[in-house]
Amino acid sequence: MLVRVSKRDVLALAASETTRGLARRDPETGAWAPRASLPQPRIAYDAVVLRGGDILVVGGGETSTYDRSTSETWRYDPGRDTWDVAAPLPVARLGQATARLADGRVLVAGGVDATGAPLSRVDVYDPITDHWTQAADLTHARSGGVAFPLARGGVIVHGGDGSDPSGRAFIVSRFERWDPRRDRWRAGDVRGRHEHVAVALAGTGLVIGGNGDYREGWGIREIERFDALANAWTTMGQLHDERSLGPVAVVLPTRRKIVVVGGLAETVEVVDLRRGRSSPSVPLPPEFGTAVAGLAIDGRAFVVNIRGEAMSLEP
Repeated sequence: MLVRVSKRDVLALAASETTRGLARRDPETGAWAPRASLPQPRIAYDAVVLRGGDILVVGGGETSTYDRSTSETWRYDPGRDTWDVAAPLPVARLGQATARLADGRVLVAGGVDATGAPLSRVDVYDPITDHWTQAADLTHARSGGVAFPLARGGVIVHGGDGSDPSGRAFIVSRFERWDPRRDRWRAGDVRGRHEHVAVALAGTGLVIGGNGDYREGWGIREIERFDALANAWTTMGQLHDERSLGPVAVVLPTRRKIVVVGGLAETVEVVDLRRGRSSPSVPLPPEFGTAVAGLAIDGRAFVVNIRGEAMSLEP
């Protein structure tokens, strides 16, 4: 996971059941140097950069099993290179959707509880008071959804997995929009996706990749953008390759392009948002392997693989 702390500082967080590394990239040389590790190994967590540059780590678990999900919340101070314990999540969860709101608070929605059941619960963290407040529940319990904030407040939660009364999983074909003033969710129909990604763009967001079916080979190529005024989704482009398992998408806003890597495809492609077209995909170097995180740095896409190795891509 890559996060930008300031215009120049970029941090990489890596956690698994056995590792918990944190490293900082030198903006002058591009070299990486170790920083204070996470207090404990953790998987499937979310990291959000707060106003002022601190990093909040929420959700996830000690192992891949639901009964080891955690409510512990940590806050990293880049200036002091220290981790502090923050107020714990009211409910332990894995697979939540997380977004920093326009007012600086952090919203955590859905996920799964210790039994593996999808959650509809929503909690909002205030970094000033170090306090969680329960918000209105989602209208559809889900795990593995994605979220992004809207410029005028509120947040969108999209897709993921639900389960019926018998426990059988299904892909949620609904999105939800939170009104922070009324603390109310408004739901609408959408093409169902899971194992997809969301990126923020121009005060709204896009959803990219993922599956619309639990069968293999059903990756979704269409890129969809949320129109906040119309409260609707529009298709604004198409991927060259199917990317059905958590692709990495890096937005280059000044170029109006998105670099997309991975998602069960060891290739890279560039989507021109002005034309809605994607370039033919190019194979990644075989030795690089699977890309797991990315960020725009100095106008280029910068990606890291599962081993923590980095590579820059110039579109």
